[in-house]
Amino acid sequence: MGKPSFKRYPMTTGGEMRSYWPNANYGNARTLKEYAGYPTDQPIWAVVPHGIFYDDDYVFPGEASAPVPCVLNYPSHRDGAWAATGKEVIPSAAPFLYAMEMYPHATERRGTIVMPQHLTTLYDLEGDLWEFAEACEKLPRPVTYLMYWEDIDRGFDKYFRGVIKTCGHVQDQRFLERLVGHLTGAEYVVSNEVGSYTQYATAAGARFRLMARPPKFVLNEMGIANGFKDVFKNSDERHPEEQARVAEIDALFRDHDFDEPITEDQRDCSDYYLRRSAFKTRPKLLADLEYCREKKFAK
Repeated sequence: MGKPSFKRYPMTTGGEMRSYWPNANYGNARTLKEYAGYPTDQPIWAVVPHGIFYDDDYVFPGEASAPVPCVLNYPSHRDGAWAATGKEVIPSAAPFLYAMEMYPHATERRGTIVMPQHLTTLYDLEGDLWEFAEACEKLPRPVTYLMYWEDIDRGFDKYFRGVIKTCGHVQDQRFLERLVGHLTGAEYVVSNEVGSYTQYATAAGARFRLMARPPKFVLNEMGIANGFKDVFKNSDERHPEEQARVAEIDALFRDHDFDEPITEDQRDCSDYYLRRSAFKTRPKLLADLEYCREKKFAK
């Protein structure tokens, strides 16, 4: 498969520079195209959300203004916000579910994967991760710390003792492929905050657990200088509906014994946020992608 790369890729993969380049992040567009049998050198003419958004009424301006006519949306509570942008909403399952269908699974489950909530270029961590790191010392072994590439770049791996791995740079096209391998090989996945990986781990059959207090993120000088002060919120200033959803999910996955199996409520939560009900067969997903292309170029 090749080792994860930290290379800053020029965004030419699969033609996404001609539509909406963030679709290529994490290998999302690659996964959808390969599953559907869509030409891999042609762009997807729709926004592909790069992860799960827990708020109801906000769409990132870059996505709203993307020069594509459609959005392959998940989860369903975001349909209304997307419709308000003028894009046609096509109910769709998360790319991770298609990755689970396509990419190799681990042959056995062992130990724990730790996935700390990650930062981005525009956020800084307020405080440190020592409390979480100390809690991780008591986890079922072997323990692997699966960290976001940028957190390793920033040196946050210093908090953790043990095996440190990553799925690669955000533009590494095998990111999702590696993630499937890691999550299907773990008995447990642990984090300090609710994220997309909460639902991914559950869908992959690992028992997800929350430990320690959630980290606090603050918009940094770069974020402010680039005009994101009113776009990206500090972690304690999230939209009210996002706070409510995160609190509800937190209650589902915190304070469980490690030997307790995945509950029905946890599976239902994962299925909802990944929109499993909109999972398509290969011909039907291909028809969706072709429809988006036809709509883009309709006269």
